[in-house]
Amino acid sequence: MAKKEKVKRGFGMYLFLFLLFIACLFVIWVIAMMFLPQRVILGLQYYSYNTQVTAEKTTDSGLDLSFETTRKIVINTNSSNVLVQKADVEKDRVLFVNKSFGFATGSDNVSYTHEIKYSGGALTINVTEPQGFLKLSNNTQVVIQIPLSSTYKFENTEFVVSTESGSVVVGNTATKDGTDAQLNIEKLSVSTQSGNIRLTEFLDGSFSSLFLSSKTGRCSADHSSLSASSLKLATENGKFAFKDLLHSTGGIIEANLGSGELSAKTMSGSLSLVCKDAKVNIDNITEDFIGNNMKDTINRANITVGRVGGDISLPYLKDSNLTINEVAGEANIESTGGNITIGSDTTGLTKTSYIKTKNGNINVKISDNALTKHNFSTESGNISLTYLNEPNSTTNVISSSGNVNLYVKSGYKFKLTMKDSAGKLYEKTSSKISIDLVADNLTNPLLVNGYTGDTKLVDISTNGNITAKLI
Repeated sequence: MAKKEKVKRGFGMYLFLFLLFIACLFVIWVIAMMFLPQRVILGLQYYSYNTQVTAEKTTDSGLDLSFETTRKIVINTNSSNVLVQKADVEKDRVLFVNKSFGFATGSDNVSYTHEIKYSGGALTINVTEPQGFLKLSNNTQVVIQIPLSSTYKFENTEFVVSTESGSVVVGNTATKDGTDAQLNIEKLSVSTQSGNIRLTEFLDGSFSSLFLSSKTGRCSADHSSLSASSLKLATENGKFAFKDLLHSTGGIIEANLGSGELSAKTMSGSLSLVCKDAKVNIDNITEDFIGNNMKDTINRANITVGRVGGDISLPYLKDSNLTINEVAGEANIESTGGNITIGSDTTGLTKTSYIKTKNGNINVKISDNALTKHNFSTESGNISLTYLNEPNSTTNVISSSGNVNLYVKSGYKFKLTMKDSAGKLYEKTSSKISIDLVADNLTNPLLVNGYTGDTKLVDISTNGNITAKLI
C-alpha cells in the first residue's frame, strides 16, 4: 500500500509541474504579444492604442473644415462613440480619440483608420476600429467641435450618423457659465445597432426632420420637448424615453417599435404605431392614434394611453392589451385577443365606436349623446359596459359565450333587450339574467324607468350570463 501511495504522489507532482510549465508558457506568450503589439504569435495578436488626433482639414485634399458652409455631415463608425458639441476651440475641428486595447485572432484587422472628405456635396467622416474577440477597452470617439464663440449652431446643416455599438450624444452635457453652448441642428438622423442615443438639454429641440433608430439601445432626450415636421422612431428591442414629442405641422409621428419600449408625456400630432411584444406608455396623444397597416401590425403589445384627442383606428391588433382612459373622437378597434379597456370614472366614449376582440375581454365606459352608435363584440370574452350618463343612442353588445355586465345610474331611461346568440329573447325569469333595474313591464325588452321611446337602446346578445346593476 505504501508503494502505491508513493506512485500516486509522484504522479500528482509530475502533473502539477506539467500544468505549471503550460501556465508559464501561456504567460510568456501573452507577455510577448503585449510587448510586440499587432504581431501575430501562434495565431493571436494583441493591439493597443493611445492616440488623439485633431483634424482641422480634410484628409484627402487638405481643405479647411468649415461647418457653416457644410449642408450635410455624414458620420460612419463601428464601435466609436460620436459626440457633437460646442467647445472652447478656435476653429471647426474633429477629434479622433483611440484608447482601445485587446486581443484578436491573426486574421482580424486591428488597424485604426479615419478619413474626412467632401463627397457628393456632403462632408463624410469614416472610421474603422480594431476588431478582436476580447476588447479590454473600446474607448474610441469621434468628436465634432464648433467654437463656443461661433454664432453658427448647425441651423442649416443635416447630420446623418450611423454606428454599430457606438453611442451618440448630440449637444453639450455641460458648459461654462456665461457661454452659449446651444446647438440648433436643422435635420438629424441617427442609427445605431446597440449603441445609445442621447439628445442633451443644450440641443434645441426643434428640427425640420428627426429620425432616431437604435435596434437594441436606449434613446432619450434631456430637452423638455422635441419638435419636427417629419418625426420617425424605430427599434427592434430598444427603449425610447421622451417628455414631449411634437409634430410641428400636426402630422403623423411614425413609431416602429418591434419588441421595444416607448414612453412619453405628450405626443402632439397623430401617432402611427407598428410593434411586436412592445410596451407603450403615453400620457396624451393630441390627435389620432393609428395602426392601419395590415401587413405590419400591432402584435402582442401592452399599450397604455391617458388621452387620445382624436380618433382611434386600430383594426389589426393581434393579441394585444389596450388601455385608454379618454377618447375624444371615434374608436375603431379590432383584435384577435387581449383585453381592451376604454374610459375612466369621469370620462368615456363620446362618439361612435366599434370594438371587437376574438377571445379577450372588453371593458368600456360611455359618455353618450344622441348622434353616436356603439358596437362591442367578442367570441368568448366578457364585456363590461358602464354608462356615465343616460343612454342616448343605440348600443349593440355581442358575446358568443362570455358574460355581459351592464352598469347604469339610478333614474336612467332606456330600452334593454336581452337575447341569446341565436336571437331568441330571454324570459325575464331566466337564470341567465340578473337585473337590478326599475321597470314598469315584466317582459323582455325591458323598459327601464318607464321609457317608451325607440332611440335609447341597449341590445345584448350572448349565450353567457347577463347582469344589469346600478352604480
